[in-house]
Amino acid sequence: MITPPDDRAPWVRAYDWAARGITVAGSMVVPGLIGYYLDTRWGTRPWIMMVGFAAGVALGIVQLVRMTREQ
Repeated sequence: MITPPDDRAPWVRAYDWAARGITVAGSMVVPGLIGYYLDTRWGTRPWIMMVGFAAGVALGIVQLVRMTREQ
């Protein structure tokens, strides 16, 4: 499949890629931070945090695969 050329302004393309990077980073980190919060709240340190970071890595990989299929 041939993709048409991207005729958007360079700054628009830069914002697009920055948003994609922030989305992937957020999907990897936020579940672990939520797990950390729950661990400190419930005193179950570090189990929920580890599960959260593992889930975050899986979500980040899924997001990266989706982004590469779009291109």
